[in-house]
Amino acid sequence: MPVKAFGLDWHGHASGWQITQSFIVAIYGLAYCLSLCQPRIFIHLGINMPIDAISKTKQGYVQELLETGLPLFSIVITCFNKKEYINEAIESALSQDYDHLEVIVIDDGSNDGSWDIIQLCSTKSHKICATRHLHGRNNGVSASRQLGVDLSRGHYILHLDGDDKLLPGRLKHDAEIIDQFPSCTSVISRTRYFHQDFKSGTRELCNAEEMVDSIVPVMNRLYGTYELFLLCVYDLDKGEADFRGLPCVGAVTTRKDIARSVPWIRGVSCAEDIGYFARLLMQPRIFYSSECLSEYRLTTQGAWFQAMANNTETFWQEFTKRQVRYFALDVEPQLLLDAQKRLQEMHEPRMSPSEL
Repeated sequence: MPVKAFGLDWHGHASGWQITQSFIVAIYGLAYCLSLCQPRIFIHLGINMPIDAISKTKQGYVQELLETGLPLFSIVITCFNKKEYINEAIESALSQDYDHLEVIVIDDGSNDGSWDIIQLCSTKSHKICATRHLHGRNNGVSASRQLGVDLSRGHYILHLDGDDKLLPGRLKHDAEIIDQFPSCTSVISRTRYFHQDFKSGTRELCNAEEMVDSIVPVMNRLYGTYELFLLCVYDLDKGEADFRGLPCVGAVTTRKDIARSVPWIRGVSCAEDIGYFARLLMQPRIFYSSECLSEYRLTTQGAWFQAMANNTETFWQEFTKRQVRYFALDVEPQLLLDAQKRLQEMHEPRMSPSEL
């Protein structure tokens, strides 16, 4: 008895032409359904898709991202023996005047009770995901940050050290920039540095000239491909690294697809952020803001202080310089020359996205 399917009569067997027609009709039907669902369906399915492929409607770009049901921001906090400070770092994330976030706290094998505090914090908010490495191992800060990236669900990722802080308004500020410039790959803001002795309860800002970083001459604008790389870490004329300033870990918000394409280098115990940011600053359409929206705590437990204490500072300086030069040599020279020319021609404090 014949069976009706796709407008065709099917008997015990079908001709090649009937089968072909059936597939054509099915493909057209699938294409029509996908056109109605909008590109955001791919995000729900976990399929990586260029963020620019999501249509921009009158309701706003950020709002459209939020309709995927995923948080806009994933804040990855890493901790190794930061018992005195970790609660403050977590609270600085949770107290943001922006609701669409998740906080992923990675304990990197702490043995001072930090993990107990992290677990306690996680019971107070459903926005916190607390975890650590298998068997509570100490795998290093790079492995911990990468684990946070792998676990994240947000569209944008922020990293924060367990003894640093986000300042009020940080996420709201970044969301507004993202909404204004949907194609930007990262938002970088400024950082305030301070010393703190937890035991004595004192908190002291650094000297005025060091209190707030300012790593670029022109702020509140989008920077094009390789421009920040040349401004911050590489002298093209000399062909060598030249560290004029790098953003702090907690000052950078990065689109998830970019964060995944620039992995943290594991096994590096000092200055691991220099290699990471050197590659991140090569990306196109990075917005640099004049707002100071994070705090960086200077302590004697920091990696650079430890390097100076055990006389390995020179080694790490040379290591990072070689890293940066290697990254530069991997780029087509004309692209770096073009970026340098754009910087030399820069006069206005802002550049429209169409110019990048």
